[in-house]
Amino acid sequence: MGGVWIQSYEALTRLKANGEWIIYTTDNSELPGNHVSTLLGDGIGGFWIGTWWEKVVD
Repeated sequence: MGGVWIQSYEALTRLKANGEWIIYTTDNSELPGNHVSTLLGDGIGGFWIGTWWEKVVD
């Protein structure tokens, strides 16, 4: 996936290797909540996203 992933209380943000910023929220993605509390890489190229008060997404 590359780049940097940033978790926050308002969104999940990605800074791609080319300098492009992408902001993921419940409005434009499958995130169950905007309060992202945890990111965990699975070792095979994916990661798990934990949100406050909502379920985990893989």
